Amino acid sequence: RDRDVTGVQTCALPILREALAQMATEGLEAMWLRHNQAADRLYAGLRDLELEYYVKREADRLPTVTSVVVPSGLDWKRVTQYAMNHGPLVEIAGGLGPSMGKVFRIGLMGHNAYPDKVDRFLKVLREGLEAAKVQQGRL
Repeated sequence: RDRDVTGVQTCALPILREALAQMATEGLEAMWLRHNQAADRLYAGLRDLELEYYVKREADRLPTVTSVVVPSGLDWKRVTQYAMNHGPLVEIAGGLGPSMGKVFRIGLMGHNAYPDKVDRFLKVLREGLEAAKVQQGRL
């Protein structure tokens, strides 16, 4: 018999429940404000690192996911690997599809959208960029 496989992915339900509980506790508007403030803090740090945004107009960017152009000649995998091994659990990954190898995608969602986590992430990102340059003999 054929099975209908269009149902809910049940392993995601506890995650959804936790997100909704956090939203109920904090309040939707406060949560939006916190995410926007975290994004503003990230944008300032990325400017200090002289990284270029993939989405040029700030009004077009999402506060929860920011795409940054990988500096020319830098191996994006080395930077993301360094960040995942040395930093807070802020999400960083390479691009998808046509942006593969061209951008970093940085996620500030839920428990990652707090000033201290943004600051720690920026510190680790800076270190990861420097480590990747050294490994490639660019310093």
